[in-house]
Amino acid sequence: MNKIKDMDKVISPKYRLRIKFSRTGEAVNITHLEQMREIRKGVVLSEIPVFKANNKKAFPKISFGPAISMGYESLCEFADIYLTELAKENNIKAIFDKMEISGINFVSAKRIPLLFPSLESSVNAVEYEVRGEFLEDFSQDKIKRALLKRELIFEKIKDGKTAKKINFRPLIIKMEHHKEAGLVILVLRIKPGFNIKPEEAVKFIAGSSAKITGILKKQLYWINSGGEFEVF
Repeated sequence: MNKIKDMDKVISPKYRLRIKFSRTGEAVNITHLEQMREIRKGVVLSEIPVFKANNKKAFPKISFGPAISMGYESLCEFADIYLTELAKENNIKAIFDKMEISGINFVSAKRIPLLFPSLESSVNAVEYEVRGEFLEDFSQDKIKRALLKRELIFEKIKDGKTAKKINFRPLIIKMEHHKEAGLVILVLRIKPGFNIKPEEAVKFIAGSSAKITGILKKQLYWINSGGEFEVF
């Protein structure tokens, strides 16, 4: 029986670290899958005591936050790394310092309980900064008029399939136009199966002739027990 208990200690992770990192520059041009592969490779090549599943391939146990589209910058990418022993923050940072793709940079690391909900299920909203060239008639008043409507219907076509109509009005939590800076701050609620890309939401209201020049994923939010949004 003691041997079985000892085996359980070996085949289960003991700690979970939530890593926050950013992606800018060269890293903007990679897919979410490529980003995941880069993180995994860096962890495997490091000396941190990462937990590996008890199988022949021995992959390190790492889970990632919501997917990000190619071309987006981000200040709030996340990965949960499972460990057999605690690792120092400097050792985690060293993984990012040695990555072949520049622009994936370490921000912070904190220990969280092993049984916390997954990153994917914990995020309830995302804040974006959408930069672009907009027509003169685009203003905060135009946004307010649009948001007074109960429905904003966007037709989403994916992989040549029949168009799917999405009412994305309930997804918009906040939308602010900063004319002088040429950008829109947009906070979108995450609703599986009914999501809309930030550039699509902005162009729908600003007008199809608006030219989007860049998108920055600024912050993630979760909803607390009181129904309030808090920074992730």
